[in-house]
Amino acid sequence: MVIAVGETSATFTLSTGSEPGQTVLTIEAGVEILMEADTGFLISGALIARGTTERKIHFGPASGTSPGSWSGLNFNDSSPEAQFNDNGDYIGGSILEHCVIQYGGGKGSAGQIVVLDSAPLITDCQISHGGKIGLYADKALPDFRLRNCLISG
Repeated sequence: MVIAVGETSATFTLSTGSEPGQTVLTIEAGVEILMEADTGFLISGALIARGTTERKIHFGPASGTSPGSWSGLNFNDSSPEAQFNDNGDYIGGSILEHCVIQYGGGKGSAGQIVVLDSAPLITDCQISHGGKIGLYADKALPDFRLRNCLISG
């Protein structure tokens, strides 16, 4: 079970395509995603989670504050790569920006964020208090980028 709370309302936009990997989940700035034990996100399409400095997106447990209280965010090979223009600016694909990810890395997860055969952009995020490592990447694609993130505890 996933519970979403926001300042006035939790905003998700889910659009689906006809091909694998064309589904897009957009999470608006200021939303808090609360995960039940042993649950997480398996991202086979695009995840666009773009918070701001003032209105971060929070991923955490629905109850408790123990490391490993929920699984994590798992990007797989069906998740579209982040795309960049000639200046290196993000223009599409999967992104976590200004997000706080806490107390994940629970049962069955290699880390709070897992990147397998994919290349999301993870920028300006805080990843802490995990039951496993903050970020696990295996066979990450060449365009995988991690910028200005704090990974601790």
